[in-house]
Amino acid sequence: MSTTTYRPEIDGLRAIAVLAVILFHFNANLFPGGYLGVDIFFVISGYLITGLIKKDLDNNQFNFGNFYLRRIKRIIPALYILLLIVTIIAAILLLPTDFKDYSRSLLSQSVFSSNIYFYFKSDYFDTPSLLKPILHTWSLSVEEQFYIIYPLLLVGLFKLFKRNTGSMLFVLAIFIIGASYYYYDKNQSAVFFLSPFRSWELLLGAILNYSFVNTKLANKPLQEILSWGGLAAILYSIIFLSKTSQMHGLVAIVPTLCTAFIILANSNSITSAGKLLSLQPINYTGKISYSLYLWHWPLIVFYIYIFGNISLPVAICIFIVSYLIAVLSYRFIETPFRYQSIFKSLTSYFLLAFTGAFFFLIIGYSINRKNGFPNRFSPNITQLLASAAERPGCTPRIFYRKRQMQYINRCDTDTASKPGILVWGDSHSGMLQPVLKVLSDRYKDKYALYSCPSALNVFIAYKDQSYKQSPCYSSNQEIINYIKENNIKCILFASSWSQYTEGRELKMEGAGQQDKLYADSLTTQFSTTDSKRVFKSKFTYTVNLLTNLNVDVWIMEQVPQHEFWAPNEIAKRLIYKQDTTKIGRNLADHQQRQSFVNSVFTELAKNKHVHILDPTAYFLKNHNFLTVYKNGRSLYSDYNHLSAAGAYLLEPMFTPMFESLHQPETGQ
Repeated sequence: MSTTTYRPEIDGLRAIAVLAVILFHFNANLFPGGYLGVDIFFVISGYLITGLIKKDLDNNQFNFGNFYLRRIKRIIPALYILLLIVTIIAAILLLPTDFKDYSRSLLSQSVFSSNIYFYFKSDYFDTPSLLKPILHTWSLSVEEQFYIIYPLLLVGLFKLFKRNTGSMLFVLAIFIIGASYYYYDKNQSAVFFLSPFRSWELLLGAILNYSFVNTKLANKPLQEILSWGGLAAILYSIIFLSKTSQMHGLVAIVPTLCTAFIILANSNSITSAGKLLSLQPINYTGKISYSLYLWHWPLIVFYIYIFGNISLPVAICIFIVSYLIAVLSYRFIETPFRYQSIFKSLTSYFLLAFTGAFFFLIIGYSINRKNGFPNRFSPNITQLLASAAERPGCTPRIFYRKRQMQYINRCDTDTASKPGILVWGDSHSGMLQPVLKVLSDRYKDKYALYSCPSALNVFIAYKDQSYKQSPCYSSNQEIINYIKENNIKCILFASSWSQYTEGRELKMEGAGQQDKLYADSLTTQFSTTDSKRVFKSKFTYTVNLLTNLNVDVWIMEQVPQHEFWAPNEIAKRLIYKQDTTKIGRNLADHQQRQSFVNSVFTELAKNKHVHILDPTAYFLKNHNFLTVYKNGRSLYSDYNHLSAAGAYLLEPMFTPMFESLHQPETGQ
């Protein structure tokens, strides 16, 4: 069967691929391997594109302009219509920060680099990804980046090796597979999103076309085994692949090889499995799979953005709407541009592509520069969002820094005086500045901020792999000298404690994100178990050292953390007239997560110089619910940091700490 002859079973494979991705997006727990549908697409694309290039090379007719023209006609029209409509909907629905974030993804997609953008911003399997309307375009960027380089590579190999071109592609694919396997443990996001690590899947299709397209499988039973076995393995991967196996090394080899088996088994004569894939409903779904892939994800994102989780009836409705839009897109956009002469010249198509890209660049740049156009919303919404982002009080100034020491910040300009309080911790100490400034002015006591891990002789595995790489390790040794030299009377520890001992509860965006875990000289493998050991040992040592210096130690337990961006969640519920009284989390869940670190604090509190501050009561509502919204203001600036309004709530909690500085010392 000729490589350019229409293969209906290949469109059937496309149908399986797109349905797998859609099912995964609807419910990743029920279809944990559905994301592998993209891998199936890559193999098919590599196979078909190589067939077209190879045919032209064999006939000495290959032309780069014609190749890229086909790519433009295939991808650009439907994509640009999607981007235009999604941008309009986003302008109506998305809050300023989300709209600004969308604009950046639009900018990247306009130059086919959204996979690189999402590599730095997302983990495909994370909850925050549900708020990105064009996240799925990363796969289009991978393909387009491949198509920029691949024709040049193939033409070069053809001229140099001709008969051995397939073998050279095989060597290259094996090298890339090895690199992916090696690099996976170092950076899973890179292996998932970046085209150099994904290109082996497209090359697999290319190898199939170049080396096996003329292979005649005369053994009918073997054809049936390869075809049915491949189909069964693909379905098994989609349905039964466990979460722990997601993107683990080379799991994608199974569905990609099985896709190749099915294509190969049906290359001479169609098998019974091939006939099943060629049935009209399946075949037609494959034909519209590109538009179906484009449209289903934004519909899912916009629904979740407004209403939350998707139920089965809603999922069915979204699928039906996606399918109908895909039918229209295929009929009135894809087909005319691919098979009819919409424009008379090749130049016109390239002009369409570049003009559209420039248009979306301008739109994306404008949205980003105007911070998501916040004035689209009513004054009460813009005020809510603005107040959550405010940091009143002061701009900290560096006033103390020595070699091998992280700087210490102070809010006041009277750097000649010594601070009475040193606030030691991560960003959860910095978020307290509004209330600390109020109390500092009231009691005429200075305070300083020191941002490093709240324990001596540790380093953070997320940032560093050893003490030598940790600036805070040596800095923490010096801070003790600073406390002694300046006769600091009071230390306040505030931190996102459980993040270091339990791992992240809500995964952050960004490339290669890992859990922030404590480690020390005895650590052999980074884990939450070892991190708990390190924390209990080193924090206890640190507190005991300070109390032996007659320093009062105040430890603030962690403020409740949430699984959503609080200001935006409140704003959305206000806009869409939804219940704002149930935005928060259950008290028992918070206490369970904090149970280990709080047990360490309780033990330390047996020392009369150690005082525990529990902020939980200030966020309680109805005895067992922790709220994020009070008196018309968001108590959080994001999902775990307090806003100024949230910090001010804690004034009664911190008052005894400032008052203690004015009490006579024991024994005097």
